[in-house]
Amino acid sequence: MAESNIKASFSNAVSGSQRATLDDLVWDTQTKPGVSVAILYRHETSGEYTALVDMAPGTNYAAHTHQLLEEVFVISGTFYDNEKVYRTGDYVIREPGAVHTTRADEDCRVLVTYRRF
Repeated sequence: MAESNIKASFSNAVSGSQRATLDDLVWDTQTKPGVSVAILYRHETSGEYTALVDMAPGTNYAAHTHQLLEEVFVISGTFYDNEKVYRTGDYVIREPGAVHTTRADEDCRVLVTYRRF
């Protein structure tokens, strides 16, 4: 079954759609200092999910990988990985197992999706 951290419920959905505003989101600030995550959609069985991620200046992740395909769209700000600088409007997709780093030198908001390849 699909889950969401959005306060809304599918029981109130029209035509199977679920909608939310930024005020509806539940932000997890316990993941890492300087990082806030709002899960928009999560499929517990497959592990797939979509989230908004806010990173404060100075936030970084050491080299790591993901088991799922990762898509990142930069909504605002700038972040870096070991290959490139990504600015507002930029998009990157990584296949499962791709080693990368992440760093934000300014406030940054990204939409991240992890899904089966």
